[in-house]
Amino acid sequence: MKNNKNLVEDITCGYHPEGYMIDKNAEPLDRYTQWEVPPMREWKNKKPVCFHSLPKDGWIKCDNLQKILPSIQKITFSPIGIINTPFAETTGMPIQPPGASGITGTVEIYAEFKAGLKDLNEFSHIILIYNFDKSDGYKLQMKPFLEDEIHGVFAIRAPKRPNAIGMSIVKLLDIKENILKIEGPDMLDGTPLLDIKPYIPDFDSYENANAGWQEKHKGKVRTKKSDERFSDN
Repeated sequence: MKNNKNLVEDITCGYHPEGYMIDKNAEPLDRYTQWEVPPMREWKNKKPVCFHSLPKDGWIKCDNLQKILPSIQKITFSPIGIINTPFAETTGMPIQPPGASGITGTVEIYAEFKAGLKDLNEFSHIILIYNFDKSDGYKLQMKPFLEDEIHGVFAIRAPKRPNAIGMSIVKLLDIKENILKIEGPDMLDGTPLLDIKPYIPDFDSYENANAGWQEKHKGKVRTKKSDERFSDN
């Protein structure tokens, strides 16, 4: 697929982000179509439209609309459990697990996923992947907690992200039935859990890794607390 923005008359096969598609090799009713595209880009309920009603520019060429459609569709996840922590609000909570040393929480895995916990107790640490469900919207550039310089969202760990997904490495203290006791939670109470992975040093730790702009802030994460900078829309 080419990401160049093109004029409508240049398109033989392609789509427009506002919810239009062109396929001049398709059957007549499928050549020019309009789709409903609610928030999060779930393309559905297509209908035929005339060529003259299509946007004039901003088109993206592709070779096969059926092949490209899944990549522009909404991706839906369902929680596998819930994370319980002492933190009812973001202000004053740890910004990363090292700042939550000695603080414990629990992870409740829903009954239908309990069998997936087999052998997890062999690991000392686990990776929790979860949804920032209290975060509204996103910004592509922000000031992180550790300094007042602006960085791109993909160079920081801010919760206001295009896809509100968080990740934390925590210590696994115990597993009883479907309840995991953990140390080092840095998320809000009631956070929806999307996945668990075992932390494996041989996979997940790299010698001589560079921490970019955070190199000058080593150790600060253990004492720095969250504030309200990401609370606004």
